[in-house]
Amino acid sequence: MKRNVIRLLVWAWGGLAASSPAALTCVSCRQTPKEPVFLFTSPALRDQVLVCQSCSQLTTACALCSIPLRTNFLRLDDGRFLCESHASRAVFSEPEALRIWEETKREMFRLFGGVGILPSRNISVSLVDGTRLAQFHRLQRSAHGKALTLGLTRTRQTGPGEFEHAIYLLNGLNRERLMAVCAHEYTHAWLHENVPAERDLAADTVEGFCELAAYHLMGQMGWDLEQRVILANNYTRGQIEALVLAAKDHDFSRITEWVKNGRDGSLTPGDPGRVLALNEPPPAPLFPWAPQPLPPLPDRLVLKGISGTARRRFALVNNRTLAPNEEALIRLGSSNVVVRCLDIRERSVLLSVNGSPQPVELVLSAR
Repeated sequence: MKRNVIRLLVWAWGGLAASSPAALTCVSCRQTPKEPVFLFTSPALRDQVLVCQSCSQLTTACALCSIPLRTNFLRLDDGRFLCESHASRAVFSEPEALRIWEETKREMFRLFGGVGILPSRNISVSLVDGTRLAQFHRLQRSAHGKALTLGLTRTRQTGPGEFEHAIYLLNGLNRERLMAVCAHEYTHAWLHENVPAERDLAADTVEGFCELAAYHLMGQMGWDLEQRVILANNYTRGQIEALVLAAKDHDFSRITEWVKNGRDGSLTPGDPGRVLALNEPPPAPLFPWAPQPLPPLPDRLVLKGISGTARRRFALVNNRTLAPNEEALIRLGSSNVVVRCLDIRERSVLLSVNGSPQPVELVLSAR
């Protein structure tokens, strides 16, 4: 995902001098500037941050938020840099990435349920670094630049209506961004198995639809910042904007029907209603299906299961699988809570909720 950073030169130094000392600290060198400064903004940042003039000239920048980096950063073997904040939440463990993948896949089952084949057991998933991903990107001959690629799906048809999908995910992403990439790549697999070969979809529209699925999931999770990142990314050359506009007036199943059977190969933001233009009415289903309302989100934390061995346990809290010392964002009702797993016992788990010093113990219910 490309970082779209806007730099605003601030000449009103007197006005800034009246701010708090923390507000006048350069985010890169952690010093109070004695010169005109820049305000950095990025879709990946909730607020603007201050950067001194000399740090604004740095060529080292965070791969996820584009903040220029002078101190307290992580350099990866593939040449990427991560700021301290993103480095602390980066996913480098393949087991952790696979847990995020499985959680995303469950959400994709709900999103695509009833509108086509749901790929599942025929998907292999690997966590790779940027060098390895670039190698696969060259083999794929994608129309999109490798610098914008955070994941990649390679599909092989093994027989009539039979496919195998190999999905590669970039390491070093935070959990939210990795989940969005998982949703995007799962949608590629879904497209391969559900869109007729004769359907002439523009490459940008294919990517836009994959981004729409990720955008939808980020909204369900309450991660509006990740939605901003998706919309600001020019990876789809405007198709994500057109599809988001169409999704405001039509449900997701209508968008998928247009993707499979629409007259146009792409949409324009000025006429998102073209999702109603189909080549022919879709055939009536053999068994009428109506989408079922999603169950309400739980309003409390519940321990649903404990797995693993005595040396390496995992706890299923609501719909999140946690290992000791792992932190996760869990949706409760209309809000989110940050949960850190402190300890997993034989029939209970000890959690820290929203950083509270008082731990919470959840016990398995008797069956």
